[in-house]
Amino acid sequence: MITVDFIGILLTSCLVGIRYPGYLILAIIAHEAGRVILALFFQGHIDSIVVSGVFSATSVTHLSSGVKASLVALGGPLANYVVSSTVGGVEWEKTSNLVNPFSTLRHPLSVINLRFGAVSFLISIARFF
Repeated sequence: MITVDFIGILLTSCLVGIRYPGYLILAIIAHEAGRVILALFFQGHIDSIVVSGVFSATSVTHLSSGVKASLVALGGPLANYVVSSTVGGVEWEKTSNLVNPFSTLRHPLSVINLRFGAVSFLISIARFF
């Protein structure tokens, strides 16, 4: 079952980048695709997916160890990092533009994916504790 939470996506756009909603949707798609691909790779059974930006959650059962479950949880930020590094352009942005969600960017796809992956990683780590 897939559930879309628009309030979480709106909060994510405020955290990650409100100027580029199209790139934000692409980052969300890459994030969820990373989680689904890792869950299928580890032969887990996907019960539900809640798509709410960086606050997304995926319920996967039939995983043999906790390491696989943590890798599935961190698969989304990893996918965002891979997209960010593949597209390139982060190195040409000023450091202040990398952390400011209201800044105008020269390479928005790369920076939005980097921000999305970093914030999602922090929230995923916080959920473990």
